[in-house]
Amino acid sequence: MKTILFLVILILSLLLSCNEPTGGGDDEPGVYIKVVDSVSGQPINGAFAKIYYLLSEIPFDSNYNCINFPNPFNNLTTFQYYIKNRDSVLILIIEQERNIIIDTLINEVQLAGTYNLVWPVYDPVIYLNEGFYTLKIITKDYEDSYEALYLRSNILGIEYPGKQTPAKVITNINEGKFVLKSEDMPYIGRQIRKIHESGVIFSNFRIQDSVLVEIQCEGFKITEQILELKKGKKSDVTIRLVK
Repeated sequence: MKTILFLVILILSLLLSCNEPTGGGDDEPGVYIKVVDSVSGQPINGAFAKIYYLLSEIPFDSNYNCINFPNPFNNLTTFQYYIKNRDSVLILIIEQERNIIIDTLINEVQLAGTYNLVWPVYDPVIYLNEGFYTLKIITKDYEDSYEALYLRSNILGIEYPGKQTPAKVITNINEGKFVLKSEDMPYIGRQIRKIHESGVIFSNFRIQDSVLVEIQCEGFKITEQILELKKGKKSDVTIRLVK
């Protein structure tokens, strides 16, 4: 009898566990945003949101063996590097997102001097994913690496002249609710050295952990709010629109 009772309890437990929801719950990290009418407090349907990166300027170290210009780049970029003595030189390009070597630029003996390499060789729109790339230089004397950022649009507002474009757009927000997660904005917390196409270093920037959220909806004024977006952290925010 006890054995039968135990089996019944076990089967019921298994059935209940199968019916439990998995993933995507409200307890996952992210900013849970509610868009409401400032007067009635009711959720607003049909709004859309534009999410922008925010940057802070920081000091930079002027000591380097390699730079790329322009940086960030949206077409071709030139890597400039310096070899102190005649040496065997290996230069690799590593895509950081997948942590794989995608190109070997140099694998030969070179004399002392400054060298320029134009990269990528192929059409970057087809050849590259957006994101950070590491240029790794390996010689007998030293090993060095440098980061380059490839972007197809002006999402940081520093890549090339023109208005900053949103990093993410959310359309037709249903029931006035949407969630913004750190993986939606993969460059938060990163640093980037802004270099002009002439090779002149402008400055260093840190991409903030906060983002600018712009909400638009017909019949309401455009509303902007800065929200903190940190990995592993959950928060609830209400944005009130004014007519």
